[in-house]
Amino acid sequence: MTKRASDSEFDATRKAEIRGAELARRVIASRGTSDVFELARQACVRIVYERWPLVTVGEYDPRAATIRVNLAALEQSRQRNEAGVAWASPKMLARMIVAHELGHLFDMREGSASSRNRKEDAARELMAHAFARNLLEIPFIPNCYERLWRSV
Repeated sequence: MTKRASDSEFDATRKAEIRGAELARRVIASRGTSDVFELARQACVRIVYERWPLVTVGEYDPRAATIRVNLAALEQSRQRNEAGVAWASPKMLARMIVAHELGHLFDMREGSASSRNRKEDAARELMAHAFARNLLEIPFIPNCYERLWRSV
C-alpha cells in the first residue's frame, strides 16, 4: 500500500517535532539550564540586536557564532502587546527567537548537515520550533509569532 503525500508530510513533521523535543531535553540535561541567554553564553554564541526588513525575526550565523535578533520584530511585538495581545511581549519574542536559533546551533553541533532541499529545510525549521517550545515550556509552537508579524 502506498502512502499518500499528506501521510509522509505528517510523518516528517512528527519526526521533526520529536527530534526538537529530544534535543531540548538533552541540552537542558547536559547544560543544567533552560535559560536561553545562559545557554548562548555556555555555547560561546553572541546575541546581537539589529534592525533589518521584517522578512525574518532572527538568524543564526555559525561562522560568526552569532544569533541576530531583529529589532523590527521586537518593536512590532511591543505594539501588539500594547494592543492587548498579552503573549506577544518583546521579552518573550526575544527569548523565543534565541531559543529557535539555539535549536539550529545544537542540531548542527550534533552532526545535522545543512541541506539544499526544501523539505529538509522545512523539517529543520519545525525541529527548531519544537526545540524552542520544549526548552521554554510554552503551550504553542513558536511560529505563532511568525503568523502574528506576517499578518500586518
